[in-house]
Amino acid sequence: MAKVARGSVFWIVDAPGSEFLSDWFRNRVPAPNEMRREVGSNFYFNAFGPLKRGEDGEFVAHLNPLVIVFPSRLVRGFIWTCAEVHFLTIGSAPTGKDMAKIKRQFDAWLSSQHVIADRRNPPCEDLSYFLAGSIMNFASQVFATDAGLAALRANQFIIDRHANDAVIDKLCQRLQLLGIDSNSSPRA
Repeated sequence: MAKVARGSVFWIVDAPGSEFLSDWFRNRVPAPNEMRREVGSNFYFNAFGPLKRGEDGEFVAHLNPLVIVFPSRLVRGFIWTCAEVHFLTIGSAPTGKDMAKIKRQFDAWLSSQHVIADRRNPPCEDLSYFLAGSIMNFASQVFATDAGLAALRANQFIIDRHANDAVIDKLCQRLQLLGIDSNSSPRA
């Protein structure tokens, strides 16, 4: 079986509709080309090289200077998805050193945000109670912007972007048992 190359993924709680994360990438030097997706954006750092394709003509993600931003979105009532930032390039790729510099800048910026769940280095203000679905199965750390932190402190529930209707229904049932109507606003 072939080994699958993996980049880095970051989970950040931010308000739906916010451009905060995408704006961070838009303001990089060199500026990336932004390619809008159905949900989110691809940021292609063309100054670091051309897009590479495999033998089948498809783009080989881990060899290209790409970052994908999946913003938070409202999925039901007041349940939001957690934003995700994916650095696809791995260190051995031809553009790895250049993208590593962008990733270090992002790491430095992210360290100025709020850590709301951290399996590697507790304690932090643990707000993981409000993280549902499989976020904590994959994320060793979850960050929050100021808007995300304020929402969590107001009892905002966050779910991973891959959660299906069954998972969301289960969360809504859990909230209903707690006396929370998932179709209303979070209560303080």
